[in-house]
Amino acid sequence: MIESYIPIIRAAMQPIIHHFSLRVSGEEETTSYAEVLFTNTTTGLRVLVDWAEFRPFLTVYRLTPGVTPDSDRPVSHKQRLSFDVDMLLALRAKSLGPVGKMLGSRDTSAVGNLLGEYADALREHASDVLRGDFMIFAELDRRVSERAKELGLQPDP
Repeated sequence: MIESYIPIIRAAMQPIIHHFSLRVSGEEETTSYAEVLFTNTTTGLRVLVDWAEFRPFLTVYRLTPGVTPDSDRPVSHKQRLSFDVDMLLALRAKSLGPVGKMLGSRDTSAVGNLLGEYADALREHASDVLRGDFMIFAELDRRVSERAKELGLQPDP
């Protein structure tokens, strides 16, 4: 039997759960991944440990009533409502810290340590977002749009 990683995700995020009034809003685990969604009144944080990639993926969301945060660009909004935490940390942090780090195996200790690094980085570099200030999303949106244009994924306006 494979050990559950949900408690490891929860424990690793503990330092920011209380600090930003986050609560668990959803959990899912398969043999391919473990995922926990944390939310407060304004912000969502999805923590996914992906065993195909052997790395975590964290996403921050602006919670908007009636809008699914996973949609790329909701019709009623001009700006994306979610961004990869690695992109946010790469923009703000002087060192990349946990950004892009891989897991060598299904080692619970390694998962907990890496997610703990993310929790520390989020507390230091994304406290505004976790408190509901999404001003940085405009810059992140601009960068995503520029990159998409470079790759030919969206037409010029």
